[in-house]
Amino acid sequence: MVNKCKKIWSNWNLNKKILISFIVVILIGITASYFMFLKVTRNRTLRQLCETKVLLLKNISDKETYILDNILNIMNMFLTDMDIQKFIKMKEGTDEYSKLQQSQLIKDKLIEQRGVFSNIDYSLSLIGFLEDAYVSNSSVYTKEMNKQRMEEYRRVYPNKGYQLIWTHGGSYGEKGTITAISYIPDMRNGEPIGMLILDIPEVVFRQVYQEYVTEQENIFLMNEEGKVISSFETEAIGENYKETELYEDIMGYKEGYFYDAKEKEMVIFVKNPTGKTYIVDTVSYAKLIEPYKNVSRSLPVVFAMVSVICAVVSHQISKSIARPVQNLAEEIHVYCAENNHSDLRFKNGDEISYLEQEYHSMIQRLERMIEQIYVDQELKRKYEIEALKGQIQPHFLYNTLTSIRYLNLTEQKSEVDKALAALINILAVYFKDKSPWESIEQEMNFLKNYCFIQQVRYGNNFEAVIEYEEEITDMLLPKMLLQPIVENAIFHGVSGREEGGLIEIISGKKSGKIEIVVRDNGVGIEKTKEQGKAESHGVGMRNIQERMRLIYGEEASVTIESEADKGTAVTFMLPFITELD
Repeated sequence: MVNKCKKIWSNWNLNKKILISFIVVILIGITASYFMFLKVTRNRTLRQLCETKVLLLKNISDKETYILDNILNIMNMFLTDMDIQKFIKMKEGTDEYSKLQQSQLIKDKLIEQRGVFSNIDYSLSLIGFLEDAYVSNSSVYTKEMNKQRMEEYRRVYPNKGYQLIWTHGGSYGEKGTITAISYIPDMRNGEPIGMLILDIPEVVFRQVYQEYVTEQENIFLMNEEGKVISSFETEAIGENYKETELYEDIMGYKEGYFYDAKEKEMVIFVKNPTGKTYIVDTVSYAKLIEPYKNVSRSLPVVFAMVSVICAVVSHQISKSIARPVQNLAEEIHVYCAENNHSDLRFKNGDEISYLEQEYHSMIQRLERMIEQIYVDQELKRKYEIEALKGQIQPHFLYNTLTSIRYLNLTEQKSEVDKALAALINILAVYFKDKSPWESIEQEMNFLKNYCFIQQVRYGNNFEAVIEYEEEITDMLLPKMLLQPIVENAIFHGVSGREEGGLIEIISGKKSGKIEIVVRDNGVGIEKTKEQGKAESHGVGMRNIQERMRLIYGEEASVTIESEADKGTAVTFMLPFITELD
């Protein structure tokens, strides 16, 4: 199946390939964008709905704050009442009449305050810890039940100081009751001496938020211990969330929302700072994103329309891209056919494959051409070097033979013999080895013989000092590279000096290369120009520089320093070569 698909694909022309590729890529991009848009839209819708719910819960919290403030005022009035302090701390053995009188006084206060806060349905119970001090206006809880409740609250909420604690009615009363408890402090030392228990029907709180509750939604109040004290679903009152993730995600925050994956619902909450309770709203996730679904229903139509438009545009683009490539493939095919460069078959359905094969064929032809050019250039370079050597060698022989002829004319027979012996040694070494290279040692021996011939000719009016370091003895350099420089130093530098001259040829290693310095103490180049002897000097230097360029390229250099009446120094910097490829 895979091979069949590959064969079908290879038979398609470039236009069809690009069109199919464009459509596939664009459809993938549109699909990815579609689902990304759905996700972004859903998250944005969800965030906006949750933020709206937070504002709604804040509104509920503000309404409940009014109730809570009234309850706080009621509790605070009795916590600091001196008659209540006296009643709770009655000493044991107080006569019954005094007890009854004090109890009636507290009951009157309860009735009086009940009249002041008549807009709130509540009951209040006052219970002492040590004495039998008890007053209550509750019609639901008996004295025994209230004392049991007090003991339970003391066990569950120990060491809470005198802050207001919100809880539900507990196991001793109606489930639909919200209870606020507070320890009564001794005004002298602050030690707790009793407890105030205020009961208010849970429906008072529920009425505040039940108008906001919709289908698949529940709003409930939760205290700081994680217990539900009021809920639209009454069976949930008393449920404890303390060991749940919901409790951990809410505690410590003033407001917020998050997704409960376990229950598949959104949890929105706001903390009421007055009662230190949390108003929690749990909404079905599916119900909450219902508005988003209305938006997403129209997207498939948009998706289909965009896909059709993209297909049309892709067709036009593919034609514009494929046409130049097809034209190029056709031109290359015609060119190759006319010049017999290729036997590749051009298939209209596979332009790219044809261009790829023709490209590799062209690379092979170029490599062969480059190789041939390299061989040709090497031959040319070799012939140019030999031509330069040819210019140097006759010049050298001409000058040397001229010197010997001069000795013969002046009848210096012994000197002629010595000069001829030196020339024979030079020619023997030169023609024995056909290699264009020789070692530093051979070059220096050659220069010694050459300088000897010239010293004989000029009556030993100059001295030649030739030195080289042991470690560079085997270093190779082109034959007769230095001879023209030494010749210039003799003929144009020191030969005309009556007091004689000095020629130094010093070789050594420097900065990873070989430095060769040919130095004389002659008249200098400027004086040579004045005397009209500079032309041959310049030609010789140009020949040497051109020869070095052909042999070494940019790896070698030659510099000249000269000063009138002080001499000239020619410095070669050559690569350290001991073996030839």
